[in-house]
Amino acid sequence: MLRLLLALALTSTDSPFLPIDFEAAHTKAKKENKALFIDFFATWCEPCKVLDKTTWKDASVANWLSEKTVPIKLDAEIETELATKYGIGYYPTMLFVDAEGNEIGRIVGYVEAVDFLKQAPNRLSGVTRIDELRGLVKEAPDDLGLQMSLATELIRAGLHDEALEIYLHFFDERPDESGLVDEHAAFEYANLRRTYYLEDIYELGQAYPPAIKALEERAEALGRALFNGGGEIEAGDMVALNNKLGRETHTLAIYDQLRSVKTTSPQLLESLYEGIVELLLKNKRYEDVIADGGPRMRDIEKSMQMFELTKNSFSEKDQKQFRAWTANDASAFFHAYLGTKQLEDARRIATRILNFDSSIDTFRTLVTLARQMEQAEIASELMTRAREVLSEQDIADLKAD
Repeated sequence: MLRLLLALALTSTDSPFLPIDFEAAHTKAKKENKALFIDFFATWCEPCKVLDKTTWKDASVANWLSEKTVPIKLDAEIETELATKYGIGYYPTMLFVDAEGNEIGRIVGYVEAVDFLKQAPNRLSGVTRIDELRGLVKEAPDDLGLQMSLATELIRAGLHDEALEIYLHFFDERPDESGLVDEHAAFEYANLRRTYYLEDIYELGQAYPPAIKALEERAEALGRALFNGGGEIEAGDMVALNNKLGRETHTLAIYDQLRSVKTTSPQLLESLYEGIVELLLKNKRYEDVIADGGPRMRDIEKSMQMFELTKNSFSEKDQKQFRAWTANDASAFFHAYLGTKQLEDARRIATRILNFDSSIDTFRTLVTLARQMEQAEIASELMTRAREVLSEQDIADLKAD
């Protein structure tokens, strides 16, 4: 009775779904020689709610469902046995079931009415979304969006090995192999690989351990490559991989080894240094931050000077963002000087940073560091300067931190 009442509550006069339970719907579908269509949802699922407000209210969708299927809605968190039977792991999942109760096909995730009407006939005939995407990828193998969509569907279907192959193909591709000759474009591509692609593979690894092993193998190979002609790209990739895998000690070990090799190029050490400054600070290697940070600090200073000359060409929003980023980079040296008790140098760096960016966020960063490093006098000096440029509310917030 409870399930019937819920079904009634979830349908309305303009809904294509019948207010009946699974058993009744299955019987009706078998009698009418139709497929059973089940919209598995969860009450907290936002895409499910959007489906109800849009796709399911479309007249063409409603007509198609009524003509071709016996459509019902089921709360997967109540109908747990059915959800388990059909392997429902994502919401919404729309299932097509034959007269014997076997799955014919499924659509996962929110779809607009026009897309539903394109996909539904294929699902009903046994053509899966994976089949469709494979065909599209074959026609346009370089279409990243299609490849990633295919990988997502493969994961949902439990075909983890094939999904991993797709992910690794794009992760392993170097910028020059992608036809990117523009330096900025190459940087953006490398950043894409080290964030989104890496995250996709890592997430896959939580259910499919070979994905983690593949990342570990690449991290090891990149580490070796740095001793055999590897450059900035390899260094950045290795740092990103080890950070994601929780292997920061591996990164530091390779950095230390490279520092001890006289033939290591300064450019390689500089590019590697950029990626591990926070790691050095985390391990309280303050002397190394300062000793190896000369080129980095000079780059930051040049960036500050260049920005002041060209800032009028940037929007106010971009100016604030650039100042914040640059100040945050420079704060690493303030931290390191505090750590080595070189307090006059710490004051000098703090002054330079605040001359460039006197926002509350930058004050908060510096004051917090001074307090953490038990340098109450410097923290007090920073608060005194803050009172000269910040509002009373900002000062109150700083005191409360």
